[in-house]
Amino acid sequence: MSLGGVYLHVPFCKKKCSYCDFVSYEKKPNENYLNLVFQEYQVYLSENKDLIFDTLFIGGGTPSLLDPSSFRPLLELFLSELSCPNMPEISIEANPESLSLLKLQEYANMGINRISIGVQSFDTEVLKSTGRIHDQKQAILAVENAYKAGFRNISIDLISGLPGENLQTWRINQKMVNQLPLTHLSCYLLDLSAKSPMLVSIEKGTVKLPDELSSLSFYEEWMQYLHNSRWKHYEISNFCRPGFECKHNMHYWKGDPYLGLGVAAIGYIPPWRTKNTIQLGRYQKLISSGKKATIWKERITKKRKVKEKIMLGLRLLSEGICLTDIEVSNQDKVMFWVDKGFLEIKDTRLLLSPKGALYSNQIIVSLI
Repeated sequence: MSLGGVYLHVPFCKKKCSYCDFVSYEKKPNENYLNLVFQEYQVYLSENKDLIFDTLFIGGGTPSLLDPSSFRPLLELFLSELSCPNMPEISIEANPESLSLLKLQEYANMGINRISIGVQSFDTEVLKSTGRIHDQKQAILAVENAYKAGFRNISIDLISGLPGENLQTWRINQKMVNQLPLTHLSCYLLDLSAKSPMLVSIEKGTVKLPDELSSLSFYEEWMQYLHNSRWKHYEISNFCRPGFECKHNMHYWKGDPYLGLGVAAIGYIPPWRTKNTIQLGRYQKLISSGKKATIWKERITKKRKVKEKIMLGLRLLSEGICLTDIEVSNQDKVMFWVDKGFLEIKDTRLLLSPKGALYSNQIIVSLI
């Protein structure tokens, strides 16, 4: 039996962020959507009897826009299929402005035991400059209410490099992270796609980002603060208190199987990686007619699997990869990065150093 995860994509948002490149739509949630996802889930379960899914991640979009009760059939089906002794990790993403204490209590009562809140920054001025529709007070209240509702695994997202950011922004973030009952942090450097509205605004001159050196300096100081505060830097962009690594994301990084349910969801049931249609109407038509929503699939060959093992494995900073995973022809590149202090060799393992984590893309590309 193989352990894996289930990802459920909820593609609805009250307002799409100007930097966002995920598939999501500014529209009122379609209450029938989760009924369709339920049908899709049943089909996959009937075809994959040899897999055990021990994590469920409800992402988006903004899943917290939906009535909590609409998730109940999916949760009950997920739990009914669970046949391993470990406590399942069931996560839901949420935005601060869409949460209330009552809604959080409903989540907890249904078995959801981990919440990931899209804070992005505790600096209200930065939030305004990015078009976020919550402020610092709402972000703080969302975390505090999650704890009141019984959540003991609370994660937040933070982004470095946003418009209006300065050193004071990260002083504020440090203060809030120190005060709030958090167990997990996802900390990203702003990365804009060519299609993002923010990039268009930057090119027009109506939005200005902090300069690259300043952003990197803020981020490096933030990394040092987390290290000094005994946060475990277990993945390039993720930190946790001991024992609170995101189990679902670990499935991705370790190359485990996972189901992708809903519009635009990606799945991997070896040897196939699949992607669903990004069109809501087409998704509804396909699932309603008893078909799958898959519009693309790729067979992951052994050679591709080795490359992905390097790419994903190096992201896990305390585990890394085995030296023998690197082709002999690339061993000189390994030693180049080791000599520069960007890679470290510990016994038979190859790891990114703290400095190397900031330049992981360049390093990983050179090795694959």
